[in-house]
Amino acid sequence: MPVTDTNYQTRYRVDLVPDSILKSDMKQPVLFHERDIILANASGTLLFLKNLALVTSDRDSGDSSFLECLTKLKEGLTSIRAQTEAILSELECEVFRTRQLYIQLRNQNGSKNTRLTAESIVIGSATNITPVIITEKTPQNITIVSGSLVSAGLSLHTLRSGNLKIKLMFFRNLLSDPWFAPVKSVEYPAGLWYILNDPNFSDTRQLSKIQLIKMRWLKFEMNGPVNKKTENLFFGTGGIFEQDELEVRVLMLSELMAEVNTINVDLDNFEYDLNHFKRKL
Repeated sequence: MPVTDTNYQTRYRVDLVPDSILKSDMKQPVLFHERDIILANASGTLLFLKNLALVTSDRDSGDSSFLECLTKLKEGLTSIRAQTEAILSELECEVFRTRQLYIQLRNQNGSKNTRLTAESIVIGSATNITPVIITEKTPQNITIVSGSLVSAGLSLHTLRSGNLKIKLMFFRNLLSDPWFAPVKSVEYPAGLWYILNDPNFSDTRQLSKIQLIKMRWLKFEMNGPVNKKTENLFFGTGGIFEQDELEVRVLMLSELMAEVNTINVDLDNFEYDLNHFKRKL
């Protein structure tokens, strides 16, 4: 978890009505793309982008007005990038932590299975040579039967791979909000949460990043609908994890981290547009 709780919302206000933004006059100047406009809104600097367009077309405005708008815009982009990097760092730490637990549990289960297999072989071998050692009929049968039962029991035990589990509880679960999709996120900054929920930021432009992530989780990681117990385990407060369940959590965290990381590409493109935007005087 982050050491400090930075409140980005107090400095930058996000307008949650992207449709009205794109229908406005902000499609001009043409050097800015639609995604630039909604990124400016996500960073709380849409007003400065509008002002930048105004001072560009106004011959009476000075260079100081232009530079002031440009500076405010870049400050907003720096803020939204900081939000993105903070969540990415936290996701990366959680991926490493969960993977370490998965590897540890896998190794322990592997060692236990190896030990039980060896014990089963030893007992099975001892049962086979028992008739040579024991000459009395009744004790011999009892020994063979009991030895076979023990050997069979150990063999069945070794088939139950991954039977060791681990308790893992979450005070802050970054998988929770992408799964339940609240209007306002508790774990994610407002600007970043806006981007993740706006369909204009996804390749389909019909479904948001959050919706697409959940669809992939259901299909590939969950293999269909989940019950309340499984939902709380992965997306709630946690609980008792088996080896395979830890691996699933690693996959979901990694996929979420990759999706959040694509936001940096959009930020890079917006900064590129800003750096190459020239006043037409």
